[in-house]
Amino acid sequence: MGSLLLQQIPLALGIIMSPLAVVAVVAVVAVLFSDHARSNSFAYLIGWFLGIIVSLSVSFAVLTALHVHQRNHPPLWVPILHLMLGAVLLAGAWFVYTRSRRRVQAMAAASGPGDVAVVAPQLPSMPRRVVRATSSSVRCLPLRHCPLQ
Repeated sequence: MGSLLLQQIPLALGIIMSPLAVVAVVAVVAVLFSDHARSNSFAYLIGWFLGIIVSLSVSFAVLTALHVHQRNHPPLWVPILHLMLGAVLLAGAWFVYTRSRRRVQAMAAASGPGDVAVVAPQLPSMPRRVVRATSSSVRCLPLRHCPLQ
């Protein structure tokens, strides 16, 4: 039992250091600061557990049906699948890297908030609001409920 736990340490460290753990923490913080935090947090927790249970069950069923339970001598298609999956992941990483590099260069070349809004439409609508600002909205920008609007 102790050796089994020791074998799981690298896997646990990989999961802890993965970006998915950071995304999960950010999602939890966003859920907790939402309008209906209590109901949203329960829904998030149930969805998280159901997602894990369903994905593990499907993986177990598929791998059991394909007879991949042999640890020493897996079927020939398993290493080929690992190689193909690695190649697809590397290609995806290269695509994301080059796309983000082009966007960063375009944002660095932007001369104002309007150019930034055009280059990065996924950003919040703040740059577009700054471009369309009128004199009354600029005076009341820090205030939530402005009597002048």
